[in-house]
Amino acid sequence: MTKIRAVTTGFATVDYSIELAEQFNGTGTRTIRHTAADAWPRAGGAALYASKQLVRKGIASAPVTWIGSDAGGEAYQAACAAANVPTDGLHVLREATTATCFLIYQPDGDYGCLFQPPKVEPRSLTAAQRDLLTGAEFVLLAVGPPALAGEILAAISPSAIVAWVAKTDHAAYPPPVRRAYAGRANYIFCNAGEREFVNASFDTAPKPGQVIIETRGGDGVLVQMHGQEIIVPVAESIETPDTTGAGDTLAGATMAAILTGEDDLEVAIAAGIAQSAELLRSRQSN
Repeated sequence: MTKIRAVTTGFATVDYSIELAEQFNGTGTRTIRHTAADAWPRAGGAALYASKQLVRKGIASAPVTWIGSDAGGEAYQAACAAANVPTDGLHVLREATTATCFLIYQPDGDYGCLFQPPKVEPRSLTAAQRDLLTGAEFVLLAVGPPALAGEILAAISPSAIVAWVAKTDHAAYPPPVRRAYAGRANYIFCNAGEREFVNASFDTAPKPGQVIIETRGGDGVLVQMHGQEIIVPVAESIETPDTTGAGDTLAGATMAAILTGEDDLEVAIAAGIAQSAELLRSRQSN
């Protein structure tokens, strides 16, 4: 049996990506300009996107996540199989639905996410999930059931490297959860719009040695560490109506580079940028 070195946590989702032709503020009818060919539906969630990048670099990485016994769950398992992502930490919730995301991209570049959680949410980790977390050298924390956040953190080895992929999601990250995640993480990934949410998650300030990696689209990636800031540039600004998973891919690829021995953080982040760009380019033709 392959030793699982890395674990990614968070909701498994079935994603529907939509680009609108006109701005939509919640009333009336608007025209859909674009739907990605592979996005009706598409298996998603940070745990899957990040695991794909870790596996790509030869790191056995299992998502600790939950699916329903439905078509969405089958699609998620098929996506794992296609990417050679182990399913050791996948728990099927019987008579439940897989979580669903409707990702709505506005003409002005803004977007919103309508999230439908599983009808039956997990009450605790399974023994297999707990064992994976305890034995992992690296754990990535993403949006998941808030009731399990404490159990997840308690299962992680004190010596493990931890990354938090932050999202402005107050339901999944009530203040105690986000403070706990911010306090444990060695690396925090967010975008510019999520930075205020991250800053508010600290009791005082980032801990010594903690790295905050903030994506800024075509303006590059801001890195803060040891009280210093650097900008890692992007080679090109890629226009696509569907950026779902780009930040999760960057996080996974960056950490994959670090875990395989890259000790230059700028080089590791550049690897993350390259993989994120590859994902975005693949969406241009859809």
